[in-house]
Amino acid sequence: MHVKTLEVTPAIGVHPILALARRGVEVLLHGQTLMNKITIRKKIWISFGVLVALLVAVGLVAFTSLKANKDKLSTLVDNVQPATELSLNLVDQLDRTSASLGFYLLSKEEIHKNEYLGNMGKITQSVQTLSTMRIVQDDPATLKLVEEVQQGIIKLQSYKEQMLVFASD
Repeated sequence: MHVKTLEVTPAIGVHPILALARRGVEVLLHGQTLMNKITIRKKIWISFGVLVALLVAVGLVAFTSLKANKDKLSTLVDNVQPATELSLNLVDQLDRTSASLGFYLLSKEEIHKNEYLGNMGKITQSVQTLSTMRIVQDDPATLKLVEEVQQGIIKLQSYKEQMLVFASD
């Protein structure tokens, strides 16, 4: 049985699988004749064009990915990093305030008192700056934490006069 004569008798008809196989062979044979008609020079140019198209597609995917990462990174650098840095500075200022108060209570030296009072002012300013940052305003949980810290600092400042009186006694 030859590929071009894959027919069953006309009374029975052509089996669907055989008809599909016959059509596939015809397309394949026609494709081979089409490829045989194209010169090697044209085949090389077509291959080159396909490779260039693939390179352009890969480049576009890489470019869009880098652009998305750049946007995320700029958000991180412009919003998150300053808030984090200010929070860490606030912790450091609280540590220095506690240390200077302790030194003042023990030594009663004026330099420690001035350092304590200066650090209290810096803490208040830092918390106010932190509470106005956009990243804090946009996140309700973070805003709640900052407000709790602010209330704690107000309470700490209410003890300022008492602490100074304890040192003078």
